[in-house]
Amino acid sequence: TYKEATTNYTVEVEDYATDIEITRPDKQIYSLGEELDLTGATVKLVMASGTTTTPVDMTASMITGFDSSTEGAKLITVTYQGFTKTFSVSVMDSVKGMILVTLPNKLDYLYGESLDLTGGSIALIKESGQTSPIPMTKDMVSGYSPNILGNQTITVTYEECTQEFIVNVKDFISKLQVKAPTKTKYEYGEDLDLTGGTVGILMASGKVVEQTPLTASMISIFNNEQVGKQTIVVEYQGLQGEFQVIVEDKVKGISMNELPNKVEYEYREKLDVTGATINVVKSSGTIVVKVTNKMVSGFNPRKSGNQVITVTYEGMKTQFVVVVNPQEQTTPVRPVAPQEPVQEPEKPVDLVPEPTPTPIPAPEKPTIVLGEKDENNGFDKKTIAAIIGGLGILLLLILVVMRRRNIKIYVEEDGEFVLAGTEKLSRNDLTINIDQYLDGENYHNKVMICLNDSISDKLDEEEIEIKHRGEIVKVKVKYLGEPVDITLE
Repeated sequence: TYKEATTNYTVEVEDYATDIEITRPDKQIYSLGEELDLTGATVKLVMASGTTTTPVDMTASMITGFDSSTEGAKLITVTYQGFTKTFSVSVMDSVKGMILVTLPNKLDYLYGESLDLTGGSIALIKESGQTSPIPMTKDMVSGYSPNILGNQTITVTYEECTQEFIVNVKDFISKLQVKAPTKTKYEYGEDLDLTGGTVGILMASGKVVEQTPLTASMISIFNNEQVGKQTIVVEYQGLQGEFQVIVEDKVKGISMNELPNKVEYEYREKLDVTGATINVVKSSGTIVVKVTNKMVSGFNPRKSGNQVITVTYEGMKTQFVVVVNPQEQTTPVRPVAPQEPVQEPEKPVDLVPEPTPTPIPAPEKPTIVLGEKDENNGFDKKTIAAIIGGLGILLLLILVVMRRRNIKIYVEEDGEFVLAGTEKLSRNDLTINIDQYLDGENYHNKVMICLNDSISDKLDEEEIEIKHRGEIVKVKVKYLGEPVDITLE
């Protein structure tokens, strides 16, 4: 356009290539000496307009830089229409296989032994040739079990290559297995009895072979006069085993040999077995054993008269007799604290008829001959019978009262316990007051409370209450087959 005048002409704009794009080949790794494989590789131009041309297959004429004679990464250059691009491939010395160069030194194993690969080696076969030997290691092998007898195939695996070799696991003798005879306890002097006993060869796998009964020829020394445990050694097929037996010198019986030095005792005196011995008859013969306090039973120091003392030794018993003299009844000379009068029980109607008291003058000479009249006192048979009847009733009442009293109270005076009074306990009345028997002179003296055997038994495990010096003392009764004594300081 010029001064409002116009004219037209034509120009042509041409597109042009600015670069190329390539697609790498499918095969990226090559073995030594292998030719380049361009399958899948293409190339195309990149135009200035941004458009691309149709891809064309990559050809060997476009390629430079590939060398498969050596290992490593190879940079390949692609040239097309004056433009170049590169890509890389790897050349490797590929493994074709594996061989066992040397087997392990040890191929025969005993049951339970671990695999030993010492001396074993492998080698890989590559494209370029055989590699140097590689020692076998435990992580290369599989298939071994130390507890399976016989041949076993061991597999060696390395870089996905495998080889195999054979080992053999054998059983072996572990020890002599001995089953003890049925009889394992013997009396002194008794012969060994092997009935029920067996021997067998125990293999490492647990299998028992050559099992046979025990015989005397297999046995070492057995001493039937050696008391205690003995180990009997068994020998068979060059092997040794053992079992245990016990020889006992049993007690057959006992009898008194020597009586104690002391067989007569005062009331409440302790038993003394000094000098006492017994004959103990055992399987090996008779021995003399001293008697100890733990062996004896049956002695009661508060029971007068003859007492049979039992001696027990290993379940056997024998006896001897001692005598306990009656207690001397001593009445303490001291003022007695006042106590409530004992109410006399009602006279039983069905026991003895109450007699009519007859006044009797005190005779100067108490000489009475039953069945005759005394000229000096004028008593006839009826009078005498009346006197005797009255005395009988009085004694009966005294006995009734005494029977109701089942506890005796003793107070210590001058180192000895003297009887101070009697009391009664029952399940319905478990309290007693002993302060009434203590006065100013003996208030701080020891007191002994003696329960008779019957009430001790009845109140076993019961708790009684004793008023002592103004306080209540609670004591639990423990009956051990003998009357219970309670001493208060």
